[in-house]
Amino acid sequence: MNRQVRFTRLLLTLIAGIIFFAFYLTGWSQDKTPEKLNQRVTEFYTALRANQIEKAAQYVIEKARDSFKTQSHGRFLGFEITHVEMEQGGQSAIVELSFTVLIPTIFRQVFIPDRTRWKLVSGEWFYDPEDIPPQLGEKMKEYYFDKHPAGNVKSSQAKNPATASQVLFERDLINVGLVQRGKVLSLHFPFTNKSSKEIKIEEFYFRAPFLKSTTTKTVFKPGEKGEISVDLDTSVLVREFDHSFFVEFQPIKEIASLRIKGQVSAKQKAETPKPASRSFSGRTR
Repeated sequence: MNRQVRFTRLLLTLIAGIIFFAFYLTGWSQDKTPEKLNQRVTEFYTALRANQIEKAAQYVIEKARDSFKTQSHGRFLGFEITHVEMEQGGQSAIVELSFTVLIPTIFRQVFIPDRTRWKLVSGEWFYDPEDIPPQLGEKMKEYYFDKHPAGNVKSSQAKNPATASQVLFERDLINVGLVQRGKVLSLHFPFTNKSSKEIKIEEFYFRAPFLKSTTTKTVFKPGEKGEISVDLDTSVLVREFDHSFFVEFQPIKEIASLRIKGQVSAKQKAETPKPASRSFSGRTR
């Protein structure tokens, strides 16, 4: 009898161990998925930047690989992954990037945003250029222009003023003035929820790697105050800068445009010389 009990306990322990190990591997695999995706995205755009089209095409989903090889691809100096959003149970992901591009006419580098969709096929991530995720411009068009198409506004609507924003910001522009290059500035944009609904900060559209959200609270009741907090890293900025970013609020379908401007100085601030120290030997003259 005791032998049978011991055998049953051993069997149950073995089964529990197998189940735990399976869950451990699953969790490990899910934790590693963004890392694998980031690596694939980085390798793809590194090859594309070097104009190695054949190599870059290996990272493109098979159905679109041939057409990708024949298309022209814009030149860029650098890139950075700014955000990754998993979707469809981890089988697909939206990757947001910021590209550094040189504009010859103004001899200045600008940051251009892009959103791409990557899909998991047989355990490997591939870029799908034919399945483009919604871009910011499309959302702006849906939220603000499709509601009142040009030439299709009724006379009664035309007499009414434009609908006021339901998220009221105390300021939408911060001028930081002259700052020393390399500093990280913490900036805040206070606002009030003027709508009759509970609203949520759905997404940030920064378009550049030198901005990062430090906003902690994302849900606000009617009449509640909040703020958008961002860190501005000036280490990659040169001379004057003027940059806008966008914040999407749901379910009210509103996108706020916020702006930061200033000037970066590469010169180090001169230090105030310290008085020379005096030593005494203890001898008298």
